Amino acid sequence: MTSNLPTTVWVTGAAGQLGAAVLAATPPGTRALGLAHADLDLTCQGDITRRMSEATPDYIINCGAYTAVDAAESDRDAAFAVNRDGVRNLALACQATATQVIHISTDFVFAGDAVAPYQPSAQTAPINVYGASKLAGEEALLSCLPSRAMVVRTAWIYSAIRSNFLLTMLRLMAERGTVSVVDDQTGSPTHSKSLARALWQVVQSGIACTGIHHYRDDGEMTWYGFARHIRDAAVARGVIGGADIQPVTSADFPTDAQRPRYSVLDCESLRARYGVSQSAFADELAEVIDELANAPSESA
Repeated sequence: MTSNLPTTVWVTGAAGQLGAAVLAATPPGTRALGLAHADLDLTCQGDITRRMSEATPDYIINCGAYTAVDAAESDRDAAFAVNRDGVRNLALACQATATQVIHISTDFVFAGDAVAPYQPSAQTAPINVYGASKLAGEEALLSCLPSRAMVVRTAWIYSAIRSNFLLTMLRLMAERGTVSVVDDQTGSPTHSKSLARALWQVVQSGIACTGIHHYRDDGEMTWYGFARHIRDAAVARGVIGGADIQPVTSADFPTDAQRPRYSVLDCESLRARYGVSQSAFADELAEVIDELANAPSESA
């Protein structure tokens, strides 16, 4: 497997929770260059072209994105500038090179009216600006680099760092004791580190990066169900003392952007083509809770 490893991989969006996880999981023998927004502005074609002319990577794993789902509703131009135009800029800069691109997208490209996991080929119909901007980025990438680019859609990313649902729930449980959580949106929580491992497995496979694929951890649940799992695991490890979690509907918790009611992704194509198997939700959640439990206290 080692002989298939590329020399250099760019990881864009390196300051985010997924970008950080991808960098941390870099296999031995590979040079991964983390590029945060301050290092590489995806909305600036000249910035990308200049960097590409200095050193052309074998692969780019693009974790860079505008991810403020609710803010995107009133800031459409900013969302499309990053999620569509930024991805197109990256693809255009790669056209004259041999660089392969792995681009991270989202379950929010779907309407959420399915009753079984979405296949990569399923009809897309985003119901919010964020999802529309991410779909436009997918289309721009595959149009510019049809034989050297792939889209990996994922869902409900969480980790022990940055800002995400798990950390928000732990904070609210500790502060309030009782938390209300939406129970009519179903998806699959995905640990940033398990997705990072899956992405590196694609790179190590030596198989050309093409098409649209899905990755999420094994398991499906509502946000309310996820919150209960978080509470139980955190209580067992002494991260929090306990909390009461109440189920509510989306109507009880209105947001600027609509969310898909069902957005579970089918991951078979990634397994069949690249040999990537899904990680178990319970194992990944336990790893994150253990990481938090073992973290040095702020007062130490």
